[in-house]
Amino acid sequence: MTEPAPGEVSTATAAALLQISPRRLRQLADEGRIVIHRRGFTTLSSAVRGYLRSLRSAGPVGGTSPAAARGHDAKAALTRAATERRRAALTPRAEAEGALQAVAATAVARLRAVDVPGLDQATARALAVEVAAAVERIETAATAASTALATGDLAELDKAGHA
Repeated sequence: MTEPAPGEVSTATAAALLQISPRRLRQLADEGRIVIHRRGFTTLSSAVRGYLRSLRSAGPVGGTSPAAARGHDAKAALTRAATERRRAALTPRAEAEGALQAVAATAVARLRAVDVPGLDQATARALAVEVAAAVERIETAATAASTALATGDLAELDKAGHA
């Protein structure tokens, strides 16, 4: 699966954040209200602005009352607020995930780069086995931490730490 570029989210994620169906999001894109930057990806700002424009343009039409127009405006405000809350929740998680992966990758790279000159072959092999075991533990812990971030279930971290 293609990963989003910085600032991009999948159209499915954007639709979920806006509480609309992916089909409705595609309709808004077809209408030119939302910019799809590349297949399956947009930015949250484009999705929110486009959706709000569609809500505003759907205001009073024909026999629609001012009360209905206020209802549309209220829904737009609620959507804006809900989207901002969700975005705020996603940003720290994404940052934490990035930091977690960076720390794990750095630790693994440094362990694999360990070179102690002058070791006899038996000691060098023992060191290589220990390094491989440490790398495996780091990768297992990083996977457990990523899962905990995604699910919010931190109990698994405690189990992984005592394994």
